[in-house]
Amino acid sequence: MDIQVAGRLNVLEAKGPFNLELVVAGDVAQERLDAVLNARGRWGTVLVLKESALASPEAIAEIASILQRRVQQGIRPVAFALVVGPEVEGGALMQSHYLAAYASAGIPGRAFADLEPAKLWVTQIIDGAEPDASR
Repeated sequence: MDIQVAGRLNVLEAKGPFNLELVVAGDVAQERLDAVLNARGRWGTVLVLKESALASPEAIAEIASILQRRVQQGIRPVAFALVVGPEVEGGALMQSHYLAAYASAGIPGRAFADLEPAKLWVTQIIDGAEPDASR
C-alpha cells in the first residue's frame, strides 16, 4: 500500500486481495498522516485499487471499524472516492462493500473507473462546489 498526501487529498494506492493484516498495517501507516491532513482543514480520500479488489469479510469490517474510530477522534474526510478500473479483479462485486464501510462512518463516497475524475469530485466536495456529496 502506498499512502500520499497531495494538497488536501489523501491518496491511497493498494494492491489486493486484502486481508485483515493488510488493513491493520495500512491503518498504522495512515495514522502518521492524520495530523498533517487535519491541519489542512477540509480534506478527502481517494483509494485506488490495483490488481484485485477482493477482501475478506473481516477486512471490510475492520475498515468500517477504523473509519468509525477515526471519525470519533475528529479525523474525517469530507468525501471518499474509490477508483476501481474494469481490469481490477472483483471490482464490480466489491465496490459497494468499500463504499458501505465509509458510509457507516458518515463519509459520503462514489466509485470511479479513473483517477482524475475521482480526484476532481473529491476536490469539488472539499471546496464546497458540490453540496450533495452522495450524488
